[in-house]
Order: sequence, then C-alpha cells, then structure tokens
Amino acid sequence: MTAGSPVSAVLLHGPPARAEVLRSGGVTVLGAVDSVERALGLAPDVLVVDLAGPGALAAVGAASDGGLAVLAVSDSGEHVEVLAAVRAGAIGFVVD
Repeated sequence: MTAGSPVSAVLLHGPPARAEVLRSGGVTVLGAVDSVERALGLAPDVLVVDLAGPGALAAVGAASDGGLAVLAVSDSGEHVEVLAAVRAGAIGFVVD
C-alpha cells in the first residue's frame, strides 16, 4: 500500500454483504476466502476475520504470524472476545 492508494482487504468467514460495506468505504476487496493460506496468496493489506467463523482466533494468529494486518469483526463486542482477538494478533476490532 502506498500513500493515497486504496486499502486492499480479503474477507475470512464473513457474510457477502460485508464486502459491499467495505467497498462503499473505498476499500478494494480482493475476495473472500476459507483459509489463511489463501488469504496470504492474495497479499491484501488487511485480512478481515469474522470471529463467528470456525477457528477464527487461530486464523487471526496464523494470519498475524504470516505478516498480515488483521481486523477482527464480531456482532457481540464482549470484552473477553475483544481481548482474545487482540492477544491473538488482531490490530483492530469492529462490532458489526
């Protein structure tokens, strides 16, 4: 990502509508994937992980360890869930 260029993102375990929300905010959505390995192959600036997905916290950790910036998304925003996502490597958390 260079200054002034749009941020690129890949979605992991999120509903299709989330991609539209990101696009409306100027984010370039590279696609939706079912694994961290596929996300790494697309080389996004950010991986958006829905914490309701299977193995979501492990995926946050694997993506972070792989050098991706991770944004965790949840519909609950419970304190424990936020802390777990950040401890796993997420750089941000959004309540959806």
